[in-house]
Amino acid sequence: MASCPAVKAPRGGDGTDQMNCAACVAETPFADHSSHACVASCQPGSFGNAEKDCTECEADAPFSDKDANTCVAQCPAGSVANTAKECTVCPDETPNADHTAQKCVEQCPAGSAPGETKDCTACPEEKPFADHATSQCVDACPEGSSANDEKDCVATEAAPAEAAPVN
Repeated sequence: MASCPAVKAPRGGDGTDQMNCAACVAETPFADHSSHACVASCQPGSFGNAEKDCTECEADAPFSDKDANTCVAQCPAGSVANTAKECTVCPDETPNADHTAQKCVEQCPAGSAPGETKDCTACPEEKPFADHATSQCVDACPEGSSANDEKDCVATEAAPAEAAPVN
């Protein structure tokens, strides 16, 4: 295959010009040198650099963020990397991003809450308890609940009612 300069890829086809480099434009603005083609978007794990060449993500920023057109160490708020290392927004049924586990979750792990960003974050010292009912960290668990060993607010069991004496 031809080695083409920035923003160009082999034309392809069957003719003698199949190895000639052509500019990548319009619907296929990125030059993917690994597939030797102009593409609409770069492959997962890569991004289109300033010269519009697809560039592989490095170890210190292994995930491709297509919206920002760059590689990132952590996907943006409310999104996680899929198996192809591409940042994807969490769906409605699992809206919270657990960046430690790299998965979208319905409820954040123990001792953490999503807050407004939908990113699971460990609760800080000033609000150390995770109230999963309200999806936020709190300084004290709400009435009817108490903190467990993992600093999650859980419903407390009501004391059993005493039986009335039988006459």
